[in-house]
Amino acid sequence: MRALLLSVLAAGLVALPATAAQAAPASAAPGPDVVLVGTTGLQWEDVDPRTTPALHDLATRGALGSTVVRSLRSFTCPADGWLSVSSATRAVDADLAADPADAELLPFGSCRALTGPGADRRIPAWDVYTSVDARGSYGAVPGTVGDALAAAGRTTAALGPGAAIALAGTDGLLDGSYAPVDPADPAALTAATADALTHADVVVVDLGDVRGTTPAERTTSLARVEQAATAVRDALDSTSREAGTSTTLLVASVADGFTAPRLQIGAASGPGVGSPAAGSTLTSPSTRQPGYVITADWARTLLAVAGADAGVRTTGAVVAATGPGRPAAQAIAALRDESLRTVEVRSLTSPHYVGYALLVIAPIVLAGILVRRRPLAGSSPRTARLLHTAALVGASVPLAATLAPLVPWWRTQIPWLTLVGVVVVLASATAALASTRPIARAPLGGAGLVAGLTTLVLLADVVTGSRLQLNGVIGTQALVAGRFYGVNNTTFALLAATTPVVGVALAAPFVARGRRRLGALVVGLVGLVVLVVDGLPSLGADFGGPPALVPGIAVTMLIVAGVRLTWRRIVAVLGSGALVVSLFALADWLRPAAARTHLGAFVQQVLDGEGLDVVARKLSQNVGGLFTSPLALVGVLVGVALLWAGFRWHVFPTEPVREAVAVQPLLGAALAGASTSLVLGFAVNDSGILVPLVGLALLVPLVLVTWTRHLDEVALAGAAADDAATPEA
Repeated sequence: MRALLLSVLAAGLVALPATAAQAAPASAAPGPDVVLVGTTGLQWEDVDPRTTPALHDLATRGALGSTVVRSLRSFTCPADGWLSVSSATRAVDADLAADPADAELLPFGSCRALTGPGADRRIPAWDVYTSVDARGSYGAVPGTVGDALAAAGRTTAALGPGAAIALAGTDGLLDGSYAPVDPADPAALTAATADALTHADVVVVDLGDVRGTTPAERTTSLARVEQAATAVRDALDSTSREAGTSTTLLVASVADGFTAPRLQIGAASGPGVGSPAAGSTLTSPSTRQPGYVITADWARTLLAVAGADAGVRTTGAVVAATGPGRPAAQAIAALRDESLRTVEVRSLTSPHYVGYALLVIAPIVLAGILVRRRPLAGSSPRTARLLHTAALVGASVPLAATLAPLVPWWRTQIPWLTLVGVVVVLASATAALASTRPIARAPLGGAGLVAGLTTLVLLADVVTGSRLQLNGVIGTQALVAGRFYGVNNTTFALLAATTPVVGVALAAPFVARGRRRLGALVVGLVGLVVLVVDGLPSLGADFGGPPALVPGIAVTMLIVAGVRLTWRRIVAVLGSGALVVSLFALADWLRPAAARTHLGAFVQQVLDGEGLDVVARKLSQNVGGLFTSPLALVGVLVGVALLWAGFRWHVFPTEPVREAVAVQPLLGAALAGASTSLVLGFAVNDSGILVPLVGLALLVPLVLVTWTRHLDEVALAGAAADDAATPEA
């Protein structure tokens, strides 16, 4: 026992110096704690050791990544980006395209040209900024970072107008020193930077803007930014050598360079971020994705390194490095490739959904025409098989589109054609597998296989980090900055549609032997796996998923078990969904604040009295999506067109559904469960109408797969009967 106590005491004494060193403020040593070198419009495609050596040097000293700068509109102006740093969350300037007022505008768009503070040290247009963000949906408070640094007793220095916005207090006044950035006078800029580095704890530099829509247009502004970067680099290196200390250096572009959004550069080095190896990969708990950070992460990291982040409300997290170091050229090439992927995906997402909708509508219309013009017994086996194959291919498209990023189609000469080819090949291969005799003969075999593979791939991707769905045509786009990990709304819609189908397909053999309760248990086990992956904060982190999935799974289980649905049971089912998501959210909230996802963050927002604001924003996005989303508009128009065609020509494809359910009664249980989840998903998710549209686009082909299989059997039986009735010659 004495030896144990002595060893514990010795370990504590050894740890004390390290703990004290960590707790001591960095200002005890000469030089600043942290330097944020910011710019706007600078992409990794612009950074080159030959043409921009200073920028390349500053950006490749540690971990490298891409900054997602999305604010509250489709592109981010310089004022938006610097306000987001100042607010530590998404913020935005006034819409100057609608009302330019007296603001001076930058070229290429409707962005405000920033100017430094006047003699009164007040930031120009500060009242406009605070007024606009007070009405915003993220509760941004410009000046949050400046107030936090002042409260912590940290001295600051701003160089350039954007830096002044970042460090101003909520009153719009700049407390620390300020110097303009003039690339035309590098000696003066070097001296001003060196002065700031020697007297301030926190230094923020605005190198200026890189703007333009073509490389030629960007060359001039890029040269100015490079000149400023050279002066800042020289001052930073000189100060570090003289002081003998290592400053935490953050390099970030915080806004777009024109009206088309792009990934911007991001890099971090120094002790405040763990002294990452040069060429390692930058990441953040905000994104959970290697190579991705958001603008608010830079604000949170700056505050954390300066020891001023306690109690600050922010949507950002402290950046970190992952993976080993590698040559700068290799790291930059990977980031450029990811940037290219985001651009190509953004241009093809809407066409993909439109094409998929047409692919789904075609067999629906053919089925309706077939039902109207030809009795089932008289159907041609060839027609039935053709329709069956079309339905299988249509049902396999979501799976194929999810797997498509495994082939780097965006690097090819004609990306859209390559993507179409990849999706067609993968969907056709899946359809061929589902058409094999052992699978096709099983109850719900073809539909169950396609649904099962889709579910398996989606869950596996979520568990392994959602790398396929991020920047996939059927997933989420990083440039939108809505969700980087977990189960997004499209994935939820697909899982809501496939989970009951997979469950009843696996339960069918048990139900056929009269073991309905065991079949219901199988459905429940499938649903439980999906629910755990969807709802766990460390995996799916889908706040709106469990309240919609649980009732759908429960409805399917009750029908499979042969239990009659009553209003009391329906209310209990809905309540169970709310209970499950509440438990997930509470468990997440109990974790440290830095480790919480948006589930735990919502609990804290409710406790802070901000829950209604979050709900209102989600409802606004839901309702607004009905009128502003082109995909939602396409879905609504398609639905109206089908209804009109039905009333006009009496071609209603409802008989296939009745026939399919009559042949496979368990399919009715799956449809009831999936419909329940999709309707509830429409109500609780901010994607609104897209949730049921995406789910139905998968459910309908799955129903047609079952119906056309039955149609094929009827057609074959009819053909055999005709052959038997035909007298031999």
